[in-house]
Amino acid sequence: PDNTIARIDRNAVVLPSIFQWLQTQANITEKEMFRTFNCGIGMVLILDQKFETPVLEFLSSMGENAWVIGTIVSSDEASPFVQFV
Repeated sequence: PDNTIARIDRNAVVLPSIFQWLQTQANITEKEMFRTFNCGIGMVLILDQKFETPVLEFLSSMGENAWVIGTIVSSDEASPFVQFV
């Protein structure tokens, strides 16, 4: 929604080794790596915090690895819509 930003916790995202290698070999900034390659994050679900535990439990029961990587917060910034902290 307007006046919000996705704040991603950089420590919650573990880069697969192939992305670390690529970043080093090509001298690419971390910001550009995430913008261009998504760095193994895969699918992202954005949902109300009250559903966090049941959704994580459901995904786990289906054999999926899932974890929280950030939050949606209020922001006066028009851009960017994602911020790594």
